[in-house]
Amino acid sequence: MLHGLPRITNDIDFFDNPSKENVEKIKTALIEIFNDESINDIKPTDIEEYSVVRYVTPDGFYLDFIGKVGEMFQFSDIKKGIEWIEIENIKVPVCNVETLLELKEKSLRPIDQQDVIFLKEKLKRKRK
Repeated sequence: MLHGLPRITNDIDFFDNPSKENVEKIKTALIEIFNDESINDIKPTDIEEYSVVRYVTPDGFYLDFIGKVGEMFQFSDIKKGIEWIEIENIKVPVCNVETLLELKEKSLRPIDQQDVIFLKEKLKRKRK
């Protein structure tokens, strides 16, 4: 949605540095925001070990924490493709269009293939 494709979604994907120290920072922030003891179930090695670590907020919204996408994309790869946007005076890192396109092109999900079409068009307009 931040790149201009309006779509209702039930989750937000966060590409994260999977280090144990960073996972602890994430947990601390989540506890501060949601005051939910189940956050303590997230182990320091989970983001490094699993493709996706999902936390469901008390109101049912999904937060997906991702340290890698298969063997093709590690956090360090994603980090190279970050651009910063401002939302209500707060700078937020997001995947740039090129990186997002790379991620989506490998997916077989129909929704991701729709995104690929949109992102390719956006890149064409950007390059003109």
